[in-house]
Amino acid sequence: MKIDFKEYKEVWKYLFWFLLLIVACKFTKGIAAAGVTLFAIWAIAKKRPGVVMLCYMVLPMLIQVNGTLRGGSALFGMICRISPVILTVLVLGESAQRQGRNILPLGGLYPYCLVALISSVGGWCPPVSYLKLVNFLAFLIGLHVGMKNLHDYPGELRVLRTGLLAFAVFIIFGSIATYPFPSLGYSMFINNMSAWVEIEDAAEFIKEFSGIKLFSGVTNHSQTLAPVTVACVAWTLLDMLFIEKRASWLHMSLIGASPILLFLTRSRIGLVGLVATLTIVYLFALPKASVDIAVRRKVRGLFMGFIMLCMVGAVIAEIKDNSITKWLRKTENIEESEEKGDLLETVARSRQGVIAENMYDFNQNPLLGMGFQTSEYHRYAYQAGRITWYSAPIEKGLLPLMVLGETGVVGGIVFALFVLMFYGGCQRKGYRCTALLMTVFFVLNMAEASYFSPGGLGGVLWVVLVGGGFVIDMMVLNGDQYRFSGMFPFEGV
Repeated sequence: MKIDFKEYKEVWKYLFWFLLLIVACKFTKGIAAAGVTLFAIWAIAKKRPGVVMLCYMVLPMLIQVNGTLRGGSALFGMICRISPVILTVLVLGESAQRQGRNILPLGGLYPYCLVALISSVGGWCPPVSYLKLVNFLAFLIGLHVGMKNLHDYPGELRVLRTGLLAFAVFIIFGSIATYPFPSLGYSMFINNMSAWVEIEDAAEFIKEFSGIKLFSGVTNHSQTLAPVTVACVAWTLLDMLFIEKRASWLHMSLIGASPILLFLTRSRIGLVGLVATLTIVYLFALPKASVDIAVRRKVRGLFMGFIMLCMVGAVIAEIKDNSITKWLRKTENIEESEEKGDLLETVARSRQGVIAENMYDFNQNPLLGMGFQTSEYHRYAYQAGRITWYSAPIEKGLLPLMVLGETGVVGGIVFALFVLMFYGGCQRKGYRCTALLMTVFFVLNMAEASYFSPGGLGGVLWVVLVGGGFVIDMMVLNGDQYRFSGMFPFEGV
């Protein structure tokens, strides 16, 4: 693989603008994020749907950036919540003019949202549920209609593809670049620990700390970095196979660096997600990619070599200091952890709280559940003024149990029908990459249920996995076989 940085000059350009936006947010307490919305409005007037959707994707990405890098304020949060609603309204009118039937098969989610609305009426905290439902619907409609019939705009698809690859570079290489600077790379962990101990020197504290250390890189949390890294790897693999059609140095570097990053986060769902991604891509994507036999053999060889290297590295790390066991148990004291139970018990114990909460909600109202994205705690916290209708964090764990707890049996059936309709629609229209990446999305929601949280981790996963998968499928539909060298997606902007 020949390394030629000029080949990806458009990716570096997009990366530069994203970094500049982060710096601008830092010095304006996040107000610069409004510039993304203004630029998107300009792009709508100029009929540049790819640029519009790139701006739409940047907003949830920006929310998840490390606060030490990005800065921010209450106004920043409001901008990032209100902007998608504004853009959705504007995109509805613009997208109606696009002809064709290529659209993400997400229509089955609207009946589920209706069930969620009904269940929220008698739920734990209706004001919180209503706002979160409006927030999710605005995001869903914007993504749904905004990506409609983009096959007619090959230049706009290139804008989105370049932006997604630039974001993958930012997440993976950017996070690795923060490792020598603990005040950045471990900022979430240090901020949490500073509530218990006085920390004068971040680097010295990380060096001397003997317990588990959670790396968050350029994101705001280690449990954000791990799923987003998996999402970027999954998208990069499919982009390499179906669009790039070769084992490029940039794609392989991003994929190769990911296990190191995931190990640093100590996230179990990151490990599970990576294994699931590699399995899905090897079994269902590689055999269907229309690449030359020689390229297929090379990619297959590199794929198997990567897996073997990971396995050998895991064995060496385990023999050296039980690193894999520590990762799975999320502890540096294995003896103490073993006294509390075997590995399966340890993993299950970490999820017991959210499982019990979901089942408690379900048992209160098995038919309709206890409301969209809320919990019993929200009712009392809202009444006491500790949370507001626009600020109510939630942690629900497993997606299937969350659906049952929030919308009951009725919601569970409707959501299951959506899943069947989604995969049926993908099968019918040939959206192979969209279907595979949605599967990765579901896997990542088996521990950190973020599916209905566009203002949190879910927003990034939706745009990278679902929106990104659709971009690849539309380019395959066009037979658009280009590489990054010589392309100018922002020409005319």
